[in-house]
Amino acid sequence: MGTDGWPFAPADQFPDADADPLYDSRHVKDLYLRAEPAYSGRFTVPVLWDKKRNTIVNNESSEIIRMLNTEFNALIPDDKAQLDLYPAPLRADIDGVNEWVYDRINSAFFLSFCLLTRSWSLEVDWFRRHRRCRWRLQGRFREEPRGVSRRCRASLRKS
Repeated sequence: MGTDGWPFAPADQFPDADADPLYDSRHVKDLYLRAEPAYSGRFTVPVLWDKKRNTIVNNESSEIIRMLNTEFNALIPDDKAQLDLYPAPLRADIDGVNEWVYDRINSAFFLSFCLLTRSWSLEVDWFRRHRRCRWRLQGRFREEPRGVSRRCRASLRKS
């Protein structure tokens, strides 16, 4: 991905890469710097962007999913607003799986470490974690869309 973060179509060799529909940015870095010119942190995705204020609202996937679950319900049809991606009875389980997926699968540091050191035991452990994530998707999270299953699926597609 590089130091500029996720590339958009103008900078990405992938044929189905998406363009930035607002500013024609080359990388997600361009959005971070548009929001805060002095920003010096990592340029991560996803990004929830406020078009009116021209700024990043949030860049943490589980938080964005929770926000999308309720914050815009007044703007969408009632039948769509009834969909609950974060139901109260499952919140502890969802939070636990989200933490596990982030720490054990999504962690770029962990994957980079495995690939740089070519540590067989760490790579095997990483693939076991992927298998566990696939197993979870075949369980109760498979029946209804939940943020945690979307996060697992996104992680599995990257690998």
